[in-house]
This record gives sequence, C-alpha cells and structure tokens, in this order.
Amino acid sequence: MSEPTIDRILQHLEKGQSGEAYALQSTVVLAREEDSAQLASLGRAWRGRGYTPLALPIFNRVLDLCPEQAEAWANVAWCLMDLGQHPLAEESFRRALERDPDHPSSLFGMYGALLSRGDVQTALQKLVRARELSGGAPAVLAALAKHHLTALNLDAAEAAARELAHKEPSAGHMLLCRVAFRRKDYETAMDHVERSLADRPEWYQAWFWKADVLHAQAKYPEAAKAYVRANHLAPRKGLVTLEGFSKDAEALRKHVASMLERAPTPVDPQQPVFVVGSPRSGTSILTQALDNHSGLYSVGESQLVPSLAQVGIARLGGEAGVIELLRALGTQSELQDELRDRARVWIETHAPAGARIVDKLPGNVFSLGLIAHVFPGAAVVQMVRDGRDVAFSAFSICFEQALWHSYAIDDALLEWSHALELGHALADRYGVPYRRQRYEAFTRAPREELEAILGFLGLPFEDRCLEVADNRRFVATASYAQVRDGIHSRSVAKWRHYAQLFEEIPEHAQRALTELGYT
Repeated sequence: MSEPTIDRILQHLEKGQSGEAYALQSTVVLAREEDSAQLASLGRAWRGRGYTPLALPIFNRVLDLCPEQAEAWANVAWCLMDLGQHPLAEESFRRALERDPDHPSSLFGMYGALLSRGDVQTALQKLVRARELSGGAPAVLAALAKHHLTALNLDAAEAAARELAHKEPSAGHMLLCRVAFRRKDYETAMDHVERSLADRPEWYQAWFWKADVLHAQAKYPEAAKAYVRANHLAPRKGLVTLEGFSKDAEALRKHVASMLERAPTPVDPQQPVFVVGSPRSGTSILTQALDNHSGLYSVGESQLVPSLAQVGIARLGGEAGVIELLRALGTQSELQDELRDRARVWIETHAPAGARIVDKLPGNVFSLGLIAHVFPGAAVVQMVRDGRDVAFSAFSICFEQALWHSYAIDDALLEWSHALELGHALADRYGVPYRRQRYEAFTRAPREELEAILGFLGLPFEDRCLEVADNRRFVATASYAQVRDGIHSRSVAKWRHYAQLFEEIPEHAQRALTELGYT
C-alpha cells in the first residue's frame, strides 16, 4: 500500500466516508515496512471510529513489520481489549513492556487488563505508574478519577479530577460533577456540568450527567429533554445494528422452533453459575449478593462465553455462524471437548483454585445453547424486570461502551422482549437448569428471594449475601454506583416519571409486559 493510498483512505475517514475508505483499503495489499507509521495511523483511525475488527488486522500487519516496537504490540493489545479478549490483550501488553518497561500506553492498558481479571491492587499500581510516566496524560487522569469513584474514594477521585480540569476543563468538570453527585451535593454537581457544557456545548456525556442531576432534583420534564438530547448527540459506535440484531434473533428463534423440549439437567455444583438478562435488569446487584457467598466467586462481566463462540465458529470456517456452531456441537465431540478444555483453563486463570464462578454477562442470555454444550448442568438465573424500567435505564445511562439499543426506547424494549422470549425458549430446548428471577421481588424481599436462588444452586443461605454494599470487590460496570447503595426498591417503576417517552410501546414488548403482569 503506497503512502498516497493510505492518505486517501484517511481522508475518507475524516469525512465520515467509512464505506469508501473500506472499499479502497480492500483493493490494495498491506504493506511495505516504510509504510508502517502511516499504516498505524490508519489503524488508529478505524479504531477511533469504533471499527476495531477492521483496525486489528492492520495493527497485526504493523506488528509483523516491526516486531520489536512496544507501540506495535500495544496497538494490537488495545484492539484485543476492545474485543473483550482480555487474556490475549494482557499477554500483548506484557510483550510491549518487555520491549519498553516504561511504555505509558502499555502500562495504562495493562491496568485495564488486570482489572478485568480482578487484580485491582496491581492494576492500580500500573495506572499510577502510567500517570507518572505520561506526565498526567488526560486519559490516564480520567481513568484514575473513575477508578477512585468506583471504589468510592471520593477525595482521591476529586484530586485526580481537579488535576484533569487544568488540562481538559470539560472532562475534569464532568468528573467533578460525578464526585459531587455521589456526595448528593446537586448544586455543585450542576455547576460543574454547566462549566463542562460551556467548554463543549455538544458533549453528550455532559448532557447525560445534566439529566441525572435534574432527575435527582425531581425536575423530570427537564431531565427527559436532557436525556433525549444526550442520546441524540451520542456517537453510534460498533458494528451491531437494529437490523443485524433482529436478523440474528429471528435465526435463533427458528432454530429453537425446530427443536424439542428437553427435561432440565440437574444443577451440577462443579459448574459455573450464569446470571443473564437484558442490560440494566438487575444482574449486577444479584451477582454482588452471590459473590458474598463463601461458595461462589464472581468473575464479573467476563468474555468467556463470547470468546468460546468465536473459537468454535473459527474452527468451522467458511460462512459458519452461531446456528452452525450449535448444530456442530451436537455432533462433533472433538469441538465440544476443545471448548470445554479452553473454558477450564480460563477459569483456572481467572478464579481461585476450586472456585465455583458466577459469570454475569447479560448478553449470554442468547448463548444458552452454547452454555448447555460446554457447561452441562450449569445453573442459569435470568433477571426479569419491568421492560419500561430496563429501557429507561439503558436510555439514561452514559455507557463507556455504548449498547446498540441504548439510544432509543423502542430499541431497548425490543432487545428486552427478545431476551425474555429466547432465554426461556433456549433453556427449555437445551434442558438448561434455569430460574427466572423477578427484580421487583428481589428488591422487595431480598432474604426470601436469595434463599430460593441459593436453594436452586444447591447452596445454603448466608446472611452476608444481604450485605451487598459492604462487598469491596471492584465493580467495573455501569451499575457500580447502584451496587454501592445496597439492595433497595427505589428504582422500581422509575419509568413513570418519564411516561411521555412510553406513549407508544412496540407490540412485541407490550405483549411481553402484559404476560408478565406489568401494567
């Protein structure tokens, strides 16, 4: 690929012409060694626009050309982090640090990789070192402030945010708003939001937080307008679309319809526990409660199941997808054994010896067939919450990695109703030990519901399961603040404050709401 060609691709990307950029890139060969710097720029451009799957092969080519460059290893590692391949990302960051122990980007990246597997103390050490070596780079300072916020070390979070405010006022004031918000000082929080918006009037994250402050002040009509504004401004990242999701859901529905129901497999206490459901349905609060049990260990929102799916599909090759993988697992014992071995190694790497893990990635609700093949007897708990509360919560959260359905109420309701239908159907057809858990019942009578859940898992109740707010494990999800507030029912029917957003509910979602008794 010549330098002028790379320049032309970059020009297309700068103009938002992703299709033209990809078409031009696909016609040329990657690349000569002297092109490596420009090639890396191209990879960063794709990744910066949310197209990590297109950036990764470019960075891999740069790595082939420059295998001793720490930056080359780091670029690959950052892509792997985006794709949820945290163990591989950690290994690539290690390779980068072998070549340059003081490489700030790799230290910063290693922070995220270590955090993903629960090594919070070492992760924080890497982050602090990255701050020192980068001279307080804004991204590193922001991560440090967010880390302390998540751990509720508010004084430390404020210090990092104030330092950031001197370099990037909008980002710094936004984090200072979050600190004040946690202190319930809403006037100060709003002051910081307005200062952030004065610097960047169209910054969607500031609009989300303005809406949150207005909500806390019970100014619901103003908050609704701010949430709508925030979602309008938010960038659409990633490759998942409404059309793609709907197509995949329909394919899965047809696959399920072609199968016969199976009797549930008995719960195997040696297998993991999977907590699934729609995002914002209460999976985090339940998982924190289970993590307090002496017989369970949470691995958070791991990418274990998605990574197994990727490996299995890659083994099949060609045009294979999830449906082909499920069919193959029913007939190819070697493939099934390979995925089971990979799962065993992953668990041994990410959890204490002999631990029964709790994996709470909500989207695994669509992967219960794969879970049945790889983890026979694994218990599944699907959290079920009023779809309007789920949809509003998704719509009102500023996700670090935006969900495709979080920009519009109708899309969030669609995802919720499909998750309900397909989760139950997949469990029936594959004989998965399965329990539906109502969020509202869990928050209203947590002791009784936890006794029932733990009984389903074959475990005795322990009082400390109720002490969710005292669980000091790092919560790296959008629910970190709610989890720190403990189990409560204050978020039940929260959507009613924003009834104007639910005047027209899609038929599929309305049917599910009615069947579940949500009026």
